[in-house]
Amino acid sequence: MLLELLTARTPVAEWPTQMTAKQKAERARELTRARAAAADRPAAPLSVLPPPAEPAELATATRRAVTADRRRRRDAVSTPPTPPPLLGEALRARSLFLLPDEDEAPADEPGPEPT
Repeated sequence: MLLELLTARTPVAEWPTQMTAKQKAERARELTRARAAAADRPAAPLSVLPPPAEPAELATATRRAVTADRRRRRDAVSTPPTPPPLLGEALRARSLFLLPDEDEAPADEPGPEPT
């Protein structure tokens, strides 16, 4: 009885067990595409969705959200960040080819005691 119901719906020649490897692969690809397409479709019919927002309302809501986010970030910072050094200063400080001045002793090395 069960086999008769199955064959009434799908002929035996189209059963996955009767297919070649190439046909099985194609069927699997098609099923994957169908599942992905079904997942992309909205779950609710279009008549149930709320009406779209007016452009002016949308712009106002977006502006408010951005302003609130900026305010929240500004309040979260305790002190303003220190700006980085100028590019020339940073390059001069890291240069290995610059020799220190003779009259200038490095701060981390002990020099001769002043008399």
